[in-house]
Amino acid sequence: SILHKKITQLAAIDELTGILNRRFGLRRLKEEFSRSARHGLPISTVMIDIDHFKKFNDTFGHDAGDAVLKMVADKLSDTLRAEDMVCRYGGDEFVISLSGAGMNDSAIFTERIRRTIETNYVNWGEQQLSVTISCGIATYPVIRSSVCEELITAADKALYLSKEFGRNQVAINDGMKILRFSEMKSKNK
Repeated sequence: SILHKKITQLAAIDELTGILNRRFGLRRLKEEFSRSARHGLPISTVMIDIDHFKKFNDTFGHDAGDAVLKMVADKLSDTLRAEDMVCRYGGDEFVISLSGAGMNDSAIFTERIRRTIETNYVNWGEQQLSVTISCGIATYPVIRSSVCEELITAADKALYLSKEFGRNQVAINDGMKILRFSEMKSKNK
């Protein structure tokens, strides 16, 4: 029925950001991962975290934080292709699934997203508030994972190192080590 479909749709959407919530995002990621593995196609998972978000909330308040979360979600959604997926993974964490995108393409795409977030802002009273994001990428089959959770874990490791490297950057897990986006560009020349 139409009502059942509407209720299911509402259950899948994060109320604040208007994108998929964690539960439904992970379900979709599992489906995309299975399809990629079956057809031997690459798939990249990107973990995104807003830098110093707790401090941002403490400084400007939760309403400003909510406005920034919404801006980030909107920018992520606007940048994605139809076959891609974004979900709110946790408080200020997002996961993107890039179907058919290899390691280089996903790194270039994610760097573009990082710059987009960095150069956008939220009008908040008299102020223009902006944030930066740290990103971690893992790509199947570069990461030899048998389940999508392993890909998420590999992307999360890259995200962690992106923060260790100083935040506001993209880090890529190539299965052996974590590369900064800038290192990856020089490696491919």
